[in-house]
Amino acid sequence: MNKDKTDRFFPTLLQGMSKGVVGGYLVYESKNLVGRIAAEENLIYSWPAKVLNSAGISIIENAALNKPIWSQYNLNIGFNRLEFHFEDGFKFKYQIYPAALIGTAYATQRGKFELERTLKSGVFMFSERETGTTSTGSQSLGYAVGTAIMIKTSELENYRTISHEIIHVYQYHDYNFINSYMQPVFSYFNENYKFFNFLDKIFYYDVQQPFRILLYQIEANNADTYYDNFIEHEANFYSTKHQD
Repeated sequence: MNKDKTDRFFPTLLQGMSKGVVGGYLVYESKNLVGRIAAEENLIYSWPAKVLNSAGISIIENAALNKPIWSQYNLNIGFNRLEFHFEDGFKFKYQIYPAALIGTAYATQRGKFELERTLKSGVFMFSERETGTTSTGSQSLGYAVGTAIMIKTSELENYRTISHEIIHVYQYHDYNFINSYMQPVFSYFNENYKFFNFLDKIFYYDVQQPFRILLYQIEANNADTYYDNFIEHEANFYSTKHQD
């Protein structure tokens, strides 16, 4: 969708796929590092995992935009998107994920902000006494709200739960490529409407969120057990992968 008119389809497709493989591998390794948080009960792995995950997601976004593999690096911290552009000289741009911002505001109203754990992990973390039940009716120890995570107060030292919820935050950005594919639509509105052009300077539209919610609900409705849901299955896989 983002190829130039002079680009041939199949060579462009193969280039995009090869970049996607590189990006996907980095995303995979970043989730492996998150699993180390649970295995060694230490948040020290969280920041390296975040930097690596952002690199992988950035490469995938660049591939979807038909850009060079290292043309842009985007560091995702909560609802904040820090863009580093390298293609035509260095440029920095800051944007906000609006849906993630709403999720974080919701978490702020629900629970207590865990400042120290947030700084150590690079993930906006909140705690609350009761976190409700899961989609299958079992007691929830934590849950993700967009790019923020809620942990039951009694489980703040449960690194498996924390690792599990961090994987859900990474899954949020797994679908950033949807935004890249919609770039022609965004460009049209930015070029023809001053209001949208103004908003574009502030927000990076995380339109993947409605898609993720729908996908999760479909999975939950068709799951016999909680971990039959592939989104939950992946989070459980990495958070237990390095356990003895």
